[in-house]
Amino acid sequence: MNVVGLITEYNPFHKGHEYHIRKAKELTGADVCVVIMSGNYVQRGTPAFIDKHTRTRIALNHGADVVFELPLPFACSSAEYFATAAVTLLEKLGIINHICFGSECQDISKLNHIASILVDAKNNSAHELNLLIKENVKAGLSYASARSTALSVYLSEDCSSILDMPNNILAIEYLKALKILNSTITPIAIARTNAAYHDNDENHKLYSASSVRSAITSSYDNSNINNDINIMDELYSFDIEYKNTLGKTAPITENDFSSITSEKLLSACLHGCTDSTLVAYMGIDNDLANRMSDRDILYTHTCYSDLIDKLKTKNIAYTSISRALLAITLGIYKSDITSYIDNGISSYIRLLGFNRASSAILNEIKKNGELTIIGQLSEINDKINLNSLDKKMLSHSIYCDELYNMIVRNKYKHPFTNEHQRKIIIT
Repeated sequence: MNVVGLITEYNPFHKGHEYHIRKAKELTGADVCVVIMSGNYVQRGTPAFIDKHTRTRIALNHGADVVFELPLPFACSSAEYFATAAVTLLEKLGIINHICFGSECQDISKLNHIASILVDAKNNSAHELNLLIKENVKAGLSYASARSTALSVYLSEDCSSILDMPNNILAIEYLKALKILNSTITPIAIARTNAAYHDNDENHKLYSASSVRSAITSSYDNSNINNDINIMDELYSFDIEYKNTLGKTAPITENDFSSITSEKLLSACLHGCTDSTLVAYMGIDNDLANRMSDRDILYTHTCYSDLIDKLKTKNIAYTSISRALLAITLGIYKSDITSYIDNGISSYIRLLGFNRASSAILNEIKKNGELTIIGQLSEINDKINLNSLDKKMLSHSIYCDELYNMIVRNKYKHPFTNEHQRKIIIT
């Protein structure tokens, strides 16, 4: 059986994702498309716009065959950790032939070359590239800019056009992970440009997660009640789940977590010194910790997004701050990430849903893979043998899911099934 793996967020699912699934199967000749998707929190450092179960059902309605969940700590981590975990899990499934990802650069050999250099530098602290990056950071550049500039010098060519693009960055991290694992999975790149879709500007809005989020948000904002009404109609036509969900259990935004985040940050700042408290969380260094503990910022911000704006500097990116705040909110520590990586990421994987026609692939995973498949949480018993770190990660993930569910219930006053009552989605 020919199987292609996709690493996704679907935040939310749109026509571009449908195109990606279709094109991935077409380019690889795959019989089955296995998706590893972020759960209720995503890589840009925010809660998912729509809950993971609804996004799973929509993905299955539009070409995905099996949807697994990327473990929480890695779903909202940096590109490197996000990619490392997702690719490792695809490898451990034991049935993946190809991985297909979107990138703005279609020269996969160039992406591979950059990935090889970065892997070499990772394995050699004295590598010339590392020295160049350190010099650039000392000069005041953010790490991302420092790395891009250093690579341009090292390769004697301008790499900014590649490394300034988010999908290229993720593509390089996927390729790095494949190399480190000595994986036999074949990488395939799909163009991430408007030319890959349609020429009509209005149609473009349904091929962009940010445009879809904007259309939905404005539709539920009383001051913009008539904005993007056509986009909403198209979204409802695209999948009925949107009509069943929006205004009832979604959308959820970072600002819905404002009170929780502020309380966690206040507690961290007032009950311990910065170095021993804030910097222990994932994604926080001394510079950011010092800004977070600034009383003028701590006591004057009005919401989650306003707090990020106040913390942001030219050397600290918006998404980096957002991820750091989410780490504080959810209790994700650097030491935990390190432990999970040393433990091989995970020995289990959570199954969110699958199509009946592709159910045989689950037996193939059980036969050939290295992962224990966990479906409905209420069915977990002593027969599922997890080590202490896996139990810790699973328990923490469930807690964070219930926190998300609580926010949904409080915002929409709508009954929302808890995680232990959730069933695997079968279409």
